[in-house]
Amino acid sequence: MKKISLLTLVLLVGFQSFALHPLKLSVVDITHKDKKLQVKFKLFVEDMDAVMGQYTKKPFTLVKFADKEIDAVTQKQIAAYIAEKFAMKINYVPLKFTFKKAYLDQAKLFTDYAVVFVELETKWSLSTEIKAIEMTNSLMFEVVPEQKNMANIHLGKIDHVFQFENEANTFVQKADF
Repeated sequence: MKKISLLTLVLLVGFQSFALHPLKLSVVDITHKDKKLQVKFKLFVEDMDAVMGQYTKKPFTLVKFADKEIDAVTQKQIAAYIAEKFAMKINYVPLKFTFKKAYLDQAKLFTDYAVVFVELETKWSLSTEIKAIEMTNSLMFEVVPEQKNMANIHLGKIDHVFQFENEANTFVQKADF
């Protein structure tokens, strides 16, 4: 009887992890700390699995990294995808980001809202006056038609939000200050 209950629990948790979440949104937070521009994406695991499966042309799942770090091969695949879909300029100068890591929110992994975080950074001095910010963000757009991507920018006195919408073909946003 215990084996049947355990099997039922495992199946329910497994199926729950693949439940469709109603919110098709990614969020990126951009801040400045220690002379670096830090970028942190919050993405739904289900959406990343779908887009990375298409990107790598192989079955892809992040759930296999439950209770452990994402391996180097998967980290490189995620880094390559992010580099193709996300870019930023400050004062019309493109920024070159270094991929730091991708990791799972282990506490939410088997819920409808399982998330993966991706971190990038680049050296950048806040002493530079910001006159313009331009950002390209088309993450998930090739797989999720209703996808929306939000970017929260907090750089010194600059607080700005960009919204990118797949259905509206808004992949690039620009703000002048």
